[in-house]
Amino acid sequence: MWLFDLAQYPNVERAVVASSDGLVIEAAGHRGPDPEFLAAEVAALARAMNGFQRRLGEQLRRFVVTLDERELLVVCEGEVCVAALIRRGPERKQVGQELSRLAALIADELGGGA
Repeated sequence: MWLFDLAQYPNVERAVVASSDGLVIEAAGHRGPDPEFLAAEVAALARAMNGFQRRLGEQLRRFVVTLDERELLVVCEGEVCVAALIRRGPERKQVGQELSRLAALIADELGGGA
């Protein structure tokens, strides 16, 4: 139910809430890669940043992977990451804001907020 509003944006192809070990907690959307693949890749990308985080002494909060026609927007809070694979366009900012709001809400509800 968390991703319902996010999935209403026409440029969102797929959205997932992924655990830190890459499991799907929730998924929405019907285009793009399957949710299990997307959750696993999001978690792997977040883990790949561990050395960078340690070196800077800060937590990873968000990252973007830009492709030719799409972007993967990811916001991490605690032990969860909320991600959306979107077609590039004017709604990007609103999708990013919704991801940030959802990540904080979900982390609080799951008891893993930072």
